Amino acid sequence: MKYLMHEEEKAHLIKPEHRRKYKSLCRQMNQLLADIRDYQPEANLYIEGSDNWNLMVGNTHDDDRQGYPLHENVALCCTVFPSSGGGW
Repeated sequence: MKYLMHEEEKAHLIKPEHRRKYKSLCRQMNQLLADIRDYQPEANLYIEGSDNWNLMVGNTHDDDRQGYPLHENVALCCTVFPSSGGGW
C-alpha cells in the first residue's frame, strides 16, 4: 500500500514500546481472524466512522442495493475510540 511508505517517516513520533505493542496487537488480530476463518470463511473486520470495530460474517455492503450497509452481518462489535473509517 502506497501510504505505508510514510510509516518510516512518522514512526519516530510514537514511543518504541507503543510501536511494539501496536505491532503485537496487529499480529494477534490477524491470527484471531485466521482462526475464525477456519470455521467462518467470510469473516472480516470493518471499522465504521462511528468508532465501531465490527467482526463481520459476510459482506459489509450489498452490491445489489447501491451499497446498502448489511448490519445483519455484524457478529461482534466493540468501540475503538477514537477511530475513523473509510477508504483511502
